[in-house]
This record gives sequence, structure tokens and C-alpha cells, in this order.
Amino acid sequence: MEACRMVRSDERPGKRQRVDYDDMEDEDDRDIRPKRTLASTVVMPSIETKSREERIEEMNKTEKKEVTTRNRRMFSNLLMGTLTRFQKDEKRIQKTEKIQAEKQKEVEKRLEDKKREDREKIMAERQKLFDERREQEKELRSLQRKKALIQYVGSFFY
Repeated sequence: MEACRMVRSDERPGKRQRVDYDDMEDEDDRDIRPKRTLASTVVMPSIETKSREERIEEMNKTEKKEVTTRNRRMFSNLLMGTLTRFQKDEKRIQKTEKIQAEKQKEVEKRLEDKKREDREKIMAERQKLFDERREQEKELRSLQRKKALIQYVGSFFY
């Protein structure tokens, strides 16, 4: 840096002095000198975007008639295949749902039958107990009459 010549700025006394790198004699010093840069702005090129309708129109103009008919046929076959697959799936699902519904009805019917049988058993047991009680009350009254009769007859003999 000793071989560098300092450039003075006499017009502005408060400014720093610059180093003049062009006058440097040592080539090693030239490699370490700062690179000068230039600030630039990047501008995006304007890209024309076509609307969907414009692209379709352009495709229709460039496509051959055979390709168009083939594409339509393939698309319709795809749609029909999808539709038939969905219909088959729907039938299969309906069939399984129908079977499940029938099984559910059978289970509910068995539960109702069991409930009804239990209710009938309870009612029969209740009626049986009521009849037994009535018979016991009749027998008790009969024994009470006999006892009363014996006491009445016995009161004559004593």
C-alpha cells in the first residue's frame, strides 16, 4: 500500500481520502482490491397468458378430426366404465344393506318374542301364586269354621 497514491479531495475537507488502485505496482495487491459492483434491477418480461377458452380454441384448430373423435370416444368409455362400476358397487352395497336389515329384523323379532314370553311367564307365575293364596285362604277359613264348630259343640258337653 506504500506505492499507492492517495487522492485528495480538496473541495470537501471533511471527506476521507480514496486509494487509487490503478497506480498500484504490485500485482498481488491488485487481486485483493475490492471489486466494483453495479446495482441493477431485474424486470420480469411480460408473458402473455391465454385464457382457457383461447387455449381450447387453439387446440381445436390444430387438432385433427380423428384425434378429436378418438378422444371423445375414450372419454365417454371412461365415463361409462366409471358409471357401471359405481352402479355395481351400489347394487352390492344395497344387497349387503338388505341382508343386514333382514338380520336386524330377525334379531329384533327374537328379542320381542323373548320379552313377550318372559312377560307371559311372569303373568302365569303371578296368577299361580294368586290362585295358591286363594286356596290357602279357603282352607284357612274351612279350618277356622271347623275349629269354631268344634268349640261350639264342645261347649255343650262341658
